[in-house]
Amino acid sequence: MSKGEQAIVSGTEMKKWIEELFPIILDAIQDSSSHQKREVALWTLGRLVENSGYVVEPYWKYPNLLDILFNLLKSESTQNSQLIRRETIRVLGLIGAVDPYRHKVNLGVIDQSGDPLIAHDPIVDQGLNHSNF
Repeated sequence: MSKGEQAIVSGTEMKKWIEELFPIILDAIQDSSSHQKREVALWTLGRLVENSGYVVEPYWKYPNLLDILFNLLKSESTQNSQLIRRETIRVLGLIGAVDPYRHKVNLGVIDQSGDPLIAHDPIVDQGLNHSNF
């Protein structure tokens, strides 16, 4: 939580720490053993993105980020996890929109020419059709 507070105060100065912080925050978001840890990690990620101006680029540097956030929305469907769902949606909005084609190229599902690189699309296979959200 202190890094989120620091991001509010430091703003764009936090960009130099993003490379170190993002993997730690993403690990915490994926830790299903602690609801509070996920909540704080999402809050911190939101503040870091919001105050540093680090938008859209996280999808390219961390290709699984979008899948992680969508999986979080799917898995956190109980009444007790409404705060996590709300913060996840907020983080998605803060990071910004991504072109689905470019995202698939970044994931390595298709190459620049549009030809499939693998026999299946993991996004479709996982039922993560973006129109469901």
